[in-house]
Amino acid sequence: MIEYLLPPIAGGIIGYFTNYVAIKMLFRPVKPYYLFGRKLPLTPGLIPSKREKLAEAIAKVVKENLITEEVVKKRLNEEKIYLSLKELIERFIDRFSENSEEYFQEFLAHIDNKPFKEFGNFPQIEESLKTFMDSIFRSLEGKTLNELIPSSLKRDLESFIDKKSEEIASYIVQLVKDKEFESIVYSFIDSALERLLAHVPFLPQNFKSSVAEKLGDAIVKNLRSLADDPALQSKISKLVWKKFQSVLNTKIDTNSRAFTEFRSFLNSLLDKYLNVLSEKTINDLPVLKEKILPHLYTLTVRFIQSEKETISSMAAEKLLKIIEEELPVILESIDIESMVKERVNALPVEEVEGLILKLINEELNYITLLGGVLGFIIGLFQSFVFYFLQ
Repeated sequence: MIEYLLPPIAGGIIGYFTNYVAIKMLFRPVKPYYLFGRKLPLTPGLIPSKREKLAEAIAKVVKENLITEEVVKKRLNEEKIYLSLKELIERFIDRFSENSEEYFQEFLAHIDNKPFKEFGNFPQIEESLKTFMDSIFRSLEGKTLNELIPSSLKRDLESFIDKKSEEIASYIVQLVKDKEFESIVYSFIDSALERLLAHVPFLPQNFKSSVAEKLGDAIVKNLRSLADDPALQSKISKLVWKKFQSVLNTKIDTNSRAFTEFRSFLNSLLDKYLNVLSEKTINDLPVLKEKILPHLYTLTVRFIQSEKETISSMAAEKLLKIIEEELPVILESIDIESMVKERVNALPVEEVEGLILKLINEELNYITLLGGVLGFIIGLFQSFVFYFLQ
């Protein structure tokens, strides 16, 4: 009886261990072995000997089938990606707000000794400002101040002129009565007569002395009599108001001499100011460093914190859009295939074996068991053959 049981039992054991050894030889030995200077066959095992090709195959599969441009784009368009990115930006804003003063002082320490010309192209800035001013001047051509000034400001100006015109008239009246005004009139007449004598030499020498005093007295007397006229102040007030209205309704001529000189003055002032400013540093301007910048920084932080929801939403949307547009460049720069290949090659053989066994360990166990079953069947078949042949 034993002779019939032995073949299937032996076949099962041989088949089981044959498959077991074959599976182990996929990973073992790890390194080649030599005998008399010749490498022994099947050393190293299949996986270690074909590791480079395995890494290339895995990398190619990952690049072409797993992490493709379409797969990443689809993932980026998922709502949870947007919400995660938005939450990340909000946390960044909160952290920035909490430590904003420290960040501001640190940033200021890096730039406060640098001249402003290092922060920008001053010739370009100057050109842009001049172009901006020219566009403003062109827009003013043919317009009046009445059209340009807001109605509320115009009403304020009219009210101011209406109040001040009486003061101006009163001041002029008092000026005419002043002794200093009298000396100004005499001095003017005296210099005018000297110019007259220079052009008309045949006049007598006493002409100046006899005429100057009489003419000065007459002018001063007439002006003072006018100043005593109660209607003069009203006339002056009306004249001031009329001139003000005339200025408001005069069309601006940007090609006039006065306007051209004004434009040249502004350009020269801009050149001078920017040239001086370009050499300055923040430390050279205490008001800027101690007053303006801290105030500006506080306003900026408050604005960012108050609009955190809007800023984070817009930033997340824009960032996702940019990532999607630049995705081909990003994936090419990352070079997934090379990254996976290098990572697989860097793994120890034991880790590669562990990864593969985690995936197909159950199937390999079935294969090993199948070897035993097939060996048992073959042995059983042999027993039947021996039995019928006897």
